[in-house]
Amino acid sequence: MIPASRILSIFLLSALLLACSGEKPVSCLPYDLNKPAEVLKLPGRLKEISGITFWNISKMACVQDEKGIIYLYDIRKDKIKKELSFGDDKDYEGITNVHDTLYVLCSNGDIFEVEQPGLDSQLTTTYKTFLNKHNNCEGLCFDESNQRLLIACKGRPAKGTAAKSMKAIYSFSLQTKTLDPSPVYEVDPDTVMNWLHEEEKKYSSWTDVFTSSTHDEKDGLFEPSELAIHPVTRELYLLSSVGKKLVVLNTDGSIKCVVRLDPHMYKQPEGITFSPEGDMYISDEGKEGKANILHFAYQQ
Repeated sequence: MIPASRILSIFLLSALLLACSGEKPVSCLPYDLNKPAEVLKLPGRLKEISGITFWNISKMACVQDEKGIIYLYDIRKDKIKKELSFGDDKDYEGITNVHDTLYVLCSNGDIFEVEQPGLDSQLTTTYKTFLNKHNNCEGLCFDESNQRLLIACKGRPAKGTAAKSMKAIYSFSLQTKTLDPSPVYEVDPDTVMNWLHEEEKKYSSWTDVFTSSTHDEKDGLFEPSELAIHPVTRELYLLSSVGKKLVVLNTDGSIKCVVRLDPHMYKQPEGITFSPEGDMYISDEGKEGKANILHFAYQQ
């Protein structure tokens, strides 16, 4: 009788040879999303981390879902260095740094401008927009080329601005401090899924063997939870915790890349940012343990 362990080895070898008979998948990303350069385990106060941005070369400014506090987290020393109160407790989802002024996004569309953060002269100004809780605003980033903030809605677009089926990205002018009523980008979730399925067809023998067969009912969804502009390519990265996907848009808004995120590694990815050199950082809420930040080296 052939030992069970030998039968398993033969099966795995056969599966590997079958996969190798097809074309090996080529990543459309300059990152290996399965091999982070480092994993930063965050303290308990950041268990609900929802947004990250670089404050300086060694510190990130972070917000979490429930507190009106900006946490300055030292990525080198792995500790919170300072907590800056800026507002009442609300559902804060995004944060971005604009030349040392921090902007924080609330899920109802309110934008908080925090000038001189951490100093006695710290000043918080709130800007109301036409967005609301039904739009579920989660993504915020600085578009330096156009001197504006970009806001991604996880929920439906604002009424009359885009089709209900689309995911809208709006622009907030830093000169006029107003939100443009017309989305600067519109992303169709069906197009995202079609793009992904077409790519996976090319490498079906590989994905059949190496892709996890466990999918939930949200696997086909795309609901952006954060966004960031790549400092080198200027492409727009959209992170979707629901459905576990990362989508990259060209500067004209067309889709360049869609990849699935391993649900075993990415429990609830809610934040994304880049270092000036192009390294990517993704924050993951602590659903079943500590939250973390995954660091990926830029592979030019």
